[in-house]
Amino acid sequence: MLYISGKTQLNNTICYGDKSITHRALIFASIATGSSVITNACICNDTLSTANCLVALGAKIKQDGSTFYVTPITTPNTNVTLDCGNSGTSARLLAGLVCGLGVKATFVGDESLSRRPMTRLTNLLEKMGASFSFPTGCLFQTQGGLLVGKQFDIAVASAQIKSALLIAGLFADGTTVVNQPTCRDHTEIMLAQMGASIKVDGNVISVSKSKLNALDVQVPNDFSTAAFLIAVGLKNGCMLYNVGVNPTRIGALEVLRSAGARIDLVNQRLVCGEQIADVVVHPSALMPMCVTKQMVATCIDEIPILVALSLTARGQSTFYGLDELRVKECDRLNAAALLATSFGQDATAWQGDGDNLTIVSNGNPVLQGVVSTFGDHRLAMSALALAAYSRGVTIDDATCIDVSCPQFLQLLGVAPIRLALIGQGATGSLSPRMQTLFAKSIGLDLSYEVLDIGPNEVFQAISRLDGANVTSPYKQLVAQRYGVASVNTIANGKAHSTDGYGVVQALLNAGIDVNGKNLLVLGAGGAAYSAVQGLLDAGAKVNVVNRTESKAQALHNHFGINYTLPCVDGVLSFLPPCKMEEEFEIPTTAKFVFSAEYKQQSPLVQRARALGLTAVDGLAMLFYQGKQSFALWTGKAPQVTLQQFLEEIQ
Repeated sequence: MLYISGKTQLNNTICYGDKSITHRALIFASIATGSSVITNACICNDTLSTANCLVALGAKIKQDGSTFYVTPITTPNTNVTLDCGNSGTSARLLAGLVCGLGVKATFVGDESLSRRPMTRLTNLLEKMGASFSFPTGCLFQTQGGLLVGKQFDIAVASAQIKSALLIAGLFADGTTVVNQPTCRDHTEIMLAQMGASIKVDGNVISVSKSKLNALDVQVPNDFSTAAFLIAVGLKNGCMLYNVGVNPTRIGALEVLRSAGARIDLVNQRLVCGEQIADVVVHPSALMPMCVTKQMVATCIDEIPILVALSLTARGQSTFYGLDELRVKECDRLNAAALLATSFGQDATAWQGDGDNLTIVSNGNPVLQGVVSTFGDHRLAMSALALAAYSRGVTIDDATCIDVSCPQFLQLLGVAPIRLALIGQGATGSLSPRMQTLFAKSIGLDLSYEVLDIGPNEVFQAISRLDGANVTSPYKQLVAQRYGVASVNTIANGKAHSTDGYGVVQALLNAGIDVNGKNLLVLGAGGAAYSAVQGLLDAGAKVNVVNRTESKAQALHNHFGINYTLPCVDGVLSFLPPCKMEEEFEIPTTAKFVFSAEYKQQSPLVQRARALGLTAVDGLAMLFYQGKQSFALWTGKAPQVTLQQFLEEIQ
């Protein structure tokens, strides 16, 4: 989960190479006649998936910063597994390459990619002589075979399908002809630059069997990434350098200009066949937008940010022909509509001539809750761009941004404090929502993740973070490393436990001052240890019982507890729901019961309430120990009450 306050200061000194061009440069360099150098490459999860797949096929690829050095495939490897991760571009373009090379390969991908359609490409490649199968657990398998050029008339404007067919056509006997509506043409441009036998006549592209010359490629900055920076720049102005302005990619510029945006392209030039310019963005108030079906192909990746910007315009914006958004990393049409509603505006997806979206906005987007990104990088980046207009934004997943632009927060000029909960099976934790609520209360940019990792990764993860919470099963592991008895928080290179503070404050909030009270603690784990310390420091007298008597005795010995309580004023359980807690008889002298459990109601708390006793559950303890952890990390106290926290998580 990530919260940013909206205090962005765009950093135009950071490069962000074009993802589409980087994919193609890697693939074509891997089948060229000599070595190539690719500078200002987009280094992200998607392009690294392509690079790794090409290495598996036999290419040699070395990365140095944002530069790739590529030595081409000589004899391709066969019977290989190609992991495309989340990248549809990798899967589809490499399908054309592998079929052309005539090797057997198994294509796999993550859960999101596995849901995306592949047969509309594989059916076309099979017409050229390729052979595919679709075993369970993979995207598809290629079986090899000789290819023959064919003519394809394609109704869908898909650069990935077109490119895959053209790549296969480099190896096919005869001529491969693709006729389809206008879409991005980076493939044609680069193939021509590398000496392929290719002809472009309007929307008809033909290619014949060709050898490619090595080419040193200078990748421009990515317009799709620049679109998010332009969105922020429309608030206060900005200058973006070396941006690719290929006419098939900048439909979003025309949409924005027609809505009143003042955006100029200056210093225009050609580099490696691609049009590049510097982009001057002037502060502009937008009017409602109208995106026609014909315009969508040249701004398909920018639709989410256009939808986001439409929320800043008072009135009705309409987007037509969004069918392709249904089969992106998520159902982007539905996700874009939910983005609008999460900022308090009206959105309606409707069927007409294709899938369409209508946004009705009051021009004042204010986030209500947390934006669901559905693991889609463009949805996440769109929401974050709106922080400049909406006094801060919280998104549920920031890690998905690494798919296309890991440096995106740097480009925004945002440096959130990086925190995480480290453990296993903690994906339902309330800590991310709680800590982002704390950060929002004082305007602090903060990222808080849940890391479900193995024991060998724990200390490496801690070293990358500004601070961390630790939960089971790693509390003892981390405590031993730091030489402490109990731990739940790592801050400033030191281990702390805020459990004791949390339980004492939770009881005080319920009107219970433990000073002078006789308290019976159930359990002898790390949380109980810290609680006993906190209770003793607050002036309580404590006894400990546990299922394993030796563990209780160890706490007695450590704290010097050597007395028997004459009566019990309160019972505090740090046990998970278990038989001991179910069968424990609450002393008749007890006035209150506390249980650290909060994910489900403790049997002990249920019985205490039935007896009319004051009963406190673990939510209050979680809140106060979380506040203490936040203060250790930041040196600042969050301005949030327990009631506000409880309302937030309802």
